[in-house]
Parts: sequence; C-alpha cells; structure tokens
Amino acid sequence: MQEMMAQQGVRNQPNEGQQKAQEDAKSEAEERRQLMLTQVLSLQARERRMFIFIM
Repeated sequence: MQEMMAQQGVRNQPNEGQQKAQEDAKSEAEERRQLMLTQVLSLQARERRMFIFIM
C-alpha cells in the first residue's frame, strides 16, 4: 500500500510541475493580451485626437 501511494506521489509531482507551467503560460498570454489591447486603445485614442485636431 505504501509503495502504491509512493508511486502515485511520484506521478503527481510532474503533474504539479506541468500545472504550474500551464498557469505561468496562461498568465504570460494574458499579460501579452492586455499589452496588445492597451496599445490598440492608445492608437485609437491618438487617431481620434488627430481627427478632432484636423477638423
């Protein structure tokens, strides 16, 4: 029984590592998405200001 539990524990460790890597990847992807969204919104705001300035 202890041997079986030890084997399961060993199997769970890589899964925890994979889960951490997946969470890190999701977090980085969300940060990139937020950065791109900020850049797009900033560009749109600049375009609006230029349009108002031209009129």
